[in-house]
Amino acid sequence: MQQFIAKYEKDIQGVMSGFDRVLFRGSLRRLTHSLGMKWYLSENNILCKQYEDHVKAISQKIKKAAVEPFQRRNLLVKHVYGRDDKEKIARAFAAEKGLTEGDVCAFSATEMAPTFQHCKTDMIIRPRPCLTIYHYRIDPEFGWMHARIQTWFPFYIHVCINGREWLSRRMDREGLHYFRQENCFPWVEDIPRAQQLFREQLQGELEPQLQPFAQRLNPLHKEIFQNYPTDYYWTGFQCEWATDILFHPNTLARLAPLLVEHGMLSFSSADVLQFLGHRVNVSGQIPRNYNGELATDFKSRASGNRVKHRIDGNSLKGYGKATTAAGDLFRVETLTQNVGVFKTYRPAEGGPEEDLRWRIMRRGVADLHRRCEVSQKANERYWDALSTVDDSTRFSELTRNLEQPCQYQGRRVRALHLFQADDHQLLLAVNRGEFTIHGLRNRDLQPLLYGPVDPNAPLSLKEKCRRSAAVSRKLRLLRAHGLIQKVPKTHRYQVTSHGRLAITAILTMDRTSIALLNKAAA
Repeated sequence: MQQFIAKYEKDIQGVMSGFDRVLFRGSLRRLTHSLGMKWYLSENNILCKQYEDHVKAISQKIKKAAVEPFQRRNLLVKHVYGRDDKEKIARAFAAEKGLTEGDVCAFSATEMAPTFQHCKTDMIIRPRPCLTIYHYRIDPEFGWMHARIQTWFPFYIHVCINGREWLSRRMDREGLHYFRQENCFPWVEDIPRAQQLFREQLQGELEPQLQPFAQRLNPLHKEIFQNYPTDYYWTGFQCEWATDILFHPNTLARLAPLLVEHGMLSFSSADVLQFLGHRVNVSGQIPRNYNGELATDFKSRASGNRVKHRIDGNSLKGYGKATTAAGDLFRVETLTQNVGVFKTYRPAEGGPEEDLRWRIMRRGVADLHRRCEVSQKANERYWDALSTVDDSTRFSELTRNLEQPCQYQGRRVRALHLFQADDHQLLLAVNRGEFTIHGLRNRDLQPLLYGPVDPNAPLSLKEKCRRSAAVSRKLRLLRAHGLIQKVPKTHRYQVTSHGRLAITAILTMDRTSIALLNKAAA
């Protein structure tokens, strides 16, 4: 990452890394397998064939208990369908009621989820339509968030928070000024201090902070499991860790498309493996025994383009997140979901604490700190790889505006036709070496554009005036497009630095063969 920062140091305000979207899952480990469900039924004197009736009755009780606090306070309680945008509905209701903290609304929905089904004397796990309850909330600590519970066994709970939302609450309490666009901060008053607040997210225990959401979703938990006690085990089901580089305003309009294009076209499969910490051969090739799936795709969105690399259930993406008057922001983000491909230095679960070894990473929140380290290293490697982007001036950047009409001294001026005979001959003429030092005049261009005058057949006065006026119009055309400028108090003109670069590029392109262009583009 330091390579990228060193290359664009003058354009960068600062760097911030931390959680983006994080989806925690609470699971009752004694109930996540068929035998555990049979034990529960046995402890409650329920036959396997009575499971269906039992779970439907429990589901309705949980729904009633989960939405009762919202109904009591006249908050929105609604059943939604797959086509409904729950987030949009919740935010609209919060804005309408002026809610700034606490519960917002509750939704119920029928969704596919893993649950149990009775099959003779067995309980088998199958995805089935289950009633799901959503709670939307503006939490004092986490900010805008939601949590949901499937009301059929094994009562999985998901809590979705956003690290940037979390950070904004902390900066508000700290009195730190910032400019926010959606879930990013293109400008922050004190970036090092904001990064310190980000690090606080990894300090302290998460389980005590997540457990209250489970209690709100299912107030009947202790009653249901009175004869078969079990508590929630919390895991990071999906974890997005983002590294944002904050640029000065108007930087990314040109740079962001180049970075996304570089990520799409320049990184091989072996490169992507290395970004996420996988080993490759000394030759730089993918090991023969690797049988995972790797894909790279490009997507154009309203906010800009993004490139995404998917590998073994995890992903790494880069995209321009914000372009504002306060600053620009480009984000590189690692999503970890399949953590079994990573290692962490820890004791075995249930084993002696001193038996530390590199073991497979777990989804549990106990390994979340190491998971963030792995994600940060992946982001840094990706940023360093982006530092090799060729950000030199493109041909289209030089010529795009020249091929559009413009305004000059309050009047419209036509576009240049760069490769048509008349305009191309004009560019050839003004680019001649003899005009480099002393500049050029109207009379200098006339023989170049119309040919030398025969001494034995001089031009008439009318023809001289016609040619002089025509060349004056051509000079005005070049001035309007910024290719030449008038030398003060003279009748001479000089090619501007931008004009020299653009004209040279146009003439070079005209002389370059298709074979050479294809070779350069390969």
